[in-house]
Amino acid sequence: MKWHGLPYSESTWEKDDYFKQHHADKIEEYEKMKNADTKPSKNIHKIVSHRPKFKKMLVQPYWIPEGLELRDYQVDGLNWLAHSWIKGNSAILADEMGLGKTIQTVCFLNFLFHNANLYGPFLLVVPLSTMRAWEREFKKWAPNMNTIIYIGDQASRSVIQDHEWKMPNGAIKFNAVVTSYEIILKDEEFFGGFPWAVLAVDEAHRLKNDQSALYKVLINFKTYHRLLITGTPLQNSLKELWALLHFICPDQYPSFEDFEAVHGNMQNMNSEALGRIHTELEPYLFRRVKKDVEKSLPGKTEQILRVDMTARQKQYYKWILTKNFKALNRENKGSQGSYHNILMELKKCCNHCELTIPLDAGVQVHPEARLPDLVKGSGKLWLLDKLLERCKREGNRVLIFSQMVRLLDLISEYLELKKYKHQRLDGGIKGEVRAQALDHFNA
Repeated sequence: MKWHGLPYSESTWEKDDYFKQHHADKIEEYEKMKNADTKPSKNIHKIVSHRPKFKKMLVQPYWIPEGLELRDYQVDGLNWLAHSWIKGNSAILADEMGLGKTIQTVCFLNFLFHNANLYGPFLLVVPLSTMRAWEREFKKWAPNMNTIIYIGDQASRSVIQDHEWKMPNGAIKFNAVVTSYEIILKDEEFFGGFPWAVLAVDEAHRLKNDQSALYKVLINFKTYHRLLITGTPLQNSLKELWALLHFICPDQYPSFEDFEAVHGNMQNMNSEALGRIHTELEPYLFRRVKKDVEKSLPGKTEQILRVDMTARQKQYYKWILTKNFKALNRENKGSQGSYHNILMELKKCCNHCELTIPLDAGVQVHPEARLPDLVKGSGKLWLLDKLLERCKREGNRVLIFSQMVRLLDLISEYLELKKYKHQRLDGGIKGEVRAQALDHFNA
């Protein structure tokens, strides 16, 4: 028994009479999966070499579970992905964030499952932070697929390999496996030993460097179709563009030197040359932005509010700019600060003066005194304080972004002092806790 919410290493053997009495639905689900004739074929090559003729789906396909509905642009995306597979083209799905790339990908695998009788195995390599979302969408949109979430320590992964991977006769038991970048690098030899009907990589802009460890591992996997999923537009670098194209079509784009010879330098490219690149990308890349396809969304407005620094910020900024480190160290109670990167120190000072001179850890400050002191330490936080009060009155939800983790610490402290309910999401929050925080915020 694999217990919900616990790693595979915590799986236990239980007496079947208890579970048949209390968890009959799970036993039935297991038996149905075990006896299903939708397990991956050993002869994937035969299936993919006889691909069906493309028939455009004008409405959502019959195999979408009841109660769920794809939006029109998601049906278009599914058609494009299906057409690419039938034509033998690996693809890059580059829709803007928020258009449901995860759902479109799961539905594409469902298309292969139902329309092409290709039951896998499908390998999805995704960021740790999104694994919970992928698991949820597979359960929701592809309930007939046996999907494994391959994650955890060595003991957990051994349990998966021993009990979830193969049938006693050696046939692969699952249809899709979802794992993270880190686990792929740890178990590359194990994953590399299987042919994959589809390899899909989420947040695929991480593959724009062909020298990265992830790129070098995945490029050598035996795959029959590759799908890159990214919400980030292609960069203005010919090498990065070539790296993505080389990953999905190594035979068509074997050498960067040849690609550069044809297309030249992107920095000095004229409209005609750019048009040639767009034409070349057309069979491989599909991108829509929200404003073009999701007409039901209200228009997005962006306002840049320019804020002055507080008196203390201005003083610190002046000392950093004039390299008056003596004054800074004196203010920092004699601690010798490291001010090697002046530009970065100026950026930190602009965000909050305590990023330049931290509050003395040993000093106990009363919450009533701490809040105004915190707000006065930053012109941005002073404005944010006014904005949040208004948003709170109007019942709005708010997302606050920052590249600086220490600034998030200060904002979290401010929100605690103001007694505003909030969730913290950053790389330091474990995947499971982060998923719970996202669910809580969305609820």
